[in-house]
Amino acid sequence: MTAPTSSSRSLPYVRAAAVWLGILAIANVNGALREFLLVALLGQTLARALSTILLCVLVAILARATIGWIGARNASEAWRVGLLWLALTLGFEFLAGHYLFGDSWEQLLREYDLAAGRIWAIVPLVTLIAPRWAWGRTTARSRGGAAMLLLAFGAGGSACADAPAVNRVGSSPSHRSAHQSGGWSVRLDGAGPIAYGMSVEQPRPRPGIRMARGQAAKAARSCDSATCRTACT
Repeated sequence: MTAPTSSSRSLPYVRAAAVWLGILAIANVNGALREFLLVALLGQTLARALSTILLCVLVAILARATIGWIGARNASEAWRVGLLWLALTLGFEFLAGHYLFGDSWEQLLREYDLAAGRIWAIVPLVTLIAPRWAWGRTTARSRGGAAMLLLAFGAGGSACADAPAVNRVGSSPSHRSAHQSGGWSVRLDGAGPIAYGMSVEQPRPRPGIRMARGQAAKAARSCDSATCRTACT
């Protein structure tokens, strides 16, 4: 197995940065929706709270949808993706907010004042933990699928416990005869029994065995005929 190159190690973070641009776009649309619709309907405080919760949900959904494409290979990489998202979010919020949009530092920090009913602080928190949560959900789902497949294999094996051997389609005659005995054998028609289809077939007798069985049957019929003639006379 070859060691991962520097480009392959950095690819998840490049993709994570691209996904963060999507988060930025979603945040801007969410802010516009708050200012032009929610504030008029609910008031400033409630509109900001609802907008914050909505953004957190959207960030979590986006993380769940893209964590596979990002390619985080373990929990540590997922946490680093979250740290990258957090750094980009805070950097854009404070640097762009102050130097680009002209907001004062006091105005920017006011969004984190929980006593004033501002719950914006949960957005950076969700941004940090969303990749790790999404990675855990994806991993759990993959393990669950593997467990179901193993259970299917186990069910197939117990259902055909009388089968002395397992033969795969396309195996050579010598390989097939070496694994067959006088009973029934299992032929896998896919990647595994039950899950991908399973059929049971009886092994064909070898030519020598077929000839011996034919001679035995002929001798039995001759014996039966002789017995019948003796009984009749």
